[in-house]
Amino acid sequence: MMRQTWLALVLWMGLGGALARAQESSLPTPEAPAGEAPRDPDDADTARDEDAELESLLQESVVSTAARSAQRSSDAPATSYTISARELEMFGIRTVDEALSYLGVGFYITRPRDYETGIDVGVSGLLQRDGGRHILVMVDGHIMNSQDTGTVSPHEGLGVPLEAIDYVEVMLGAGSVAYGSNAMVAVINVVTRHASRGTQIHGVAELGLASPSGYDGQPGGGLPQERVGLRYRLGVGLSTAFRLFGSPADLTVRGEWVEDINNSYGITPTAQDDFSLRPGETAWGGTATHTMTAPAAIARLRVGDFQLRVLANQYTRGIPLSGAFVDPWSRELRESLRGELRHDASLSPEVSLGTRFYADYTRFSERTSYRLDYWCVPGQVDGCNFELGSAGRSAGLEQVLRVDWTLDGRFASTLGYDVRGRDMTARPADYYDVITGEPSLVQATPYVHRVTVLGAVFAQQIVRPIDWLTLNLGARLDVDSSFGARVSPRAAAVLTPLDHTSIRASYAEAFRTPTSYELGQYDPTYQISALSLRPEVVRTVELEWQQGIDWVTFSLRGFASFYEDFIASREATEAEHAAAVARGEVSPTSMAEFFVRNDNLASLRTFGGTASVSMRPTPGLTLAGSFMLADTRAGDDRIPIMPLWSGNARIAYELSPNGASFALAAIFAGSRIAYSSFSLVRQVELGEQLDLRLTFTSPLDFVPGLHVRASVSYSLNGRLPYLINGPIDAYPDAPPLYTPVTSPLFGFVGLRYDLPL
Repeated sequence: MMRQTWLALVLWMGLGGALARAQESSLPTPEAPAGEAPRDPDDADTARDEDAELESLLQESVVSTAARSAQRSSDAPATSYTISARELEMFGIRTVDEALSYLGVGFYITRPRDYETGIDVGVSGLLQRDGGRHILVMVDGHIMNSQDTGTVSPHEGLGVPLEAIDYVEVMLGAGSVAYGSNAMVAVINVVTRHASRGTQIHGVAELGLASPSGYDGQPGGGLPQERVGLRYRLGVGLSTAFRLFGSPADLTVRGEWVEDINNSYGITPTAQDDFSLRPGETAWGGTATHTMTAPAAIARLRVGDFQLRVLANQYTRGIPLSGAFVDPWSRELRESLRGELRHDASLSPEVSLGTRFYADYTRFSERTSYRLDYWCVPGQVDGCNFELGSAGRSAGLEQVLRVDWTLDGRFASTLGYDVRGRDMTARPADYYDVITGEPSLVQATPYVHRVTVLGAVFAQQIVRPIDWLTLNLGARLDVDSSFGARVSPRAAAVLTPLDHTSIRASYAEAFRTPTSYELGQYDPTYQISALSLRPEVVRTVELEWQQGIDWVTFSLRGFASFYEDFIASREATEAEHAAAVARGEVSPTSMAEFFVRNDNLASLRTFGGTASVSMRPTPGLTLAGSFMLADTRAGDDRIPIMPLWSGNARIAYELSPNGASFALAAIFAGSRIAYSSFSLVRQVELGEQLDLRLTFTSPLDFVPGLHVRASVSYSLNGRLPYLINGPIDAYPDAPPLYTPVTSPLFGFVGLRYDLPL
């Protein structure tokens, strides 16, 4: 597998070089116009050098997430890069997590279909089954992490129509100095489009098919009740620019509906008696299927210096591999409604003030069914339907004052504050009798209600004492009623000793606050509420070198991160169990040795690095890729849930700017230990990963404004490193049951129509 990975990369690089040479050889040789002397070759070389320098400057991204103000990516105080809408289109990207996997740096993302989470996001060596709590995701600067659970899903559940995205900006490393909680390993800001001129109507229709897969995770398999997967996406939009009340204004509205009736896939049947079997069933497994729907909408109105933005979405997916096998009752549901009113004022040439009023409503629930009485509360001998859920409401005010004292960025200050109120209600463990549908008569249903308040102040100073040195110093103080106070500092120095050379050294701290849901969560069958927790903290040191040489740019980054007070489950003490009984959380007849509670337990350290390169040897041709090597340990023990190495590679050729294009992209990763939710497991390792995606895009000239996009993807390893069965100690000879890849072979074709009015 590893040999196949490197062979594919070598072939792509060779193909890119051949294309570059072919393109150069096909170009006409410049000739002098009639009546003029032939051009001096030195002049031509000089012109090419100037063109290359201009091209290099144009290729460099302008970023604003790291410092909350616009600057070149080479000057930013943290590793930053952007992924454009054109790249999303060219490489067949359908969601933000796919963009990060195929086009990003420092990410390793998987999509298991189990009960714990629908997506796991690993960044710079850290991967936790945490629902994205250690990354911060924003849309136009609006935080998308749920304020009651802290989770975020950068897939279809994020709730941003694909055609609404202008670009995705990513900052790696600790970002709490600017944004507070959750910005521990990365900040992702999805920037949406706005109308620039005139009026346009937009439409998109996309249809995809996926092959069934067998017990080995490979396409085909000959299983009973097989089906081909069907996925479709429909989107509409309107963008218009006009004048309102004498001020320039624009309105953008986009909506999208995504539905995935997934292909069938095989799960090897097992007769282990810890699996939940329906009456008459003798084995758990067989042919599995699931569905997913994700409608989303965004509306943005801008009038002068004011902006009003509203986002709404719903995400539903089946959970076929938890509880009873392929139970239609099992599903995950997420809904949200978010809005904000923003005002950006220029108080003077040196001073600007940004103000945001924002409010969010989020709700989630997950449910499954069990046919084993020991998974249920006493009295439910035939099994139970289990459901947990939470709803969060939050509102706040943020103001940011920016002062560019010298009007050239040499001495710039940023000051701001954020005040936020949050309300959470949750039912973390509802058990209903599978026959009668009634709740337990012997145990009260858990219910949690918490109201919390956040206040924060932050400051940042940029100083450029000499042309080749930029200093960035900042700190943020967060005061949260959930845990107290936390200061997050950052210091960075950026040296530019030569043109197109940037060397950055930085130190930053970040944290994640314990959420209201984590503090209040309890289950009468196995979990006691935590009541109090400390915030998780990370301290990170980074050194990065960015270099541009003619048509090649590359970056080398090394980092060391030290994590403290990670929240994890541990066995509850008898005193804690007795206190929970007194609070009415658990049954008086329950036994303490079966209960756990959340606590600040783990301390981890990560050492690693990333490398990325982008080459444009000739107009229209791009070769790029990234590589990450990271080792995470708890004490002397390596945490093997994330592969030691991973990365991506890609090649694209555009026949003309925004014209037809061909693109091939890959994700690769080393082997890793398969994760299991069971506590007693035999460690088993899954081999290397290689996913390939080929995409063709083109405008259809016979209908102005019509574009086509077609893509096909294949996963060479059709299994994910997640174990369904353990195997636990009671079954040491049971073969491991790996979670299969959702669709090892799939393709889609779509049409987009932009109609100017």
